[in-house]
Amino acid sequence: MVKNLKCKVEECVYNDHFNCTADAVEVCSSGTNHVTTQDNTACSTFSPLNG
Repeated sequence: MVKNLKCKVEECVYNDHFNCTADAVEVCSSGTNHVTTQDNTACSTFSPLNG
């Protein structure tokens, strides 16, 4: 498990009181060719709570 990784996505199955409990995390660009801000990134590890 990744230690001390904060998550603000309350709808993710890995979010436990704003701490990520995933064994590994993958962050990628959100379809933008040139990433310049955090808005251009996405967590590929995200899994919906009711999915």
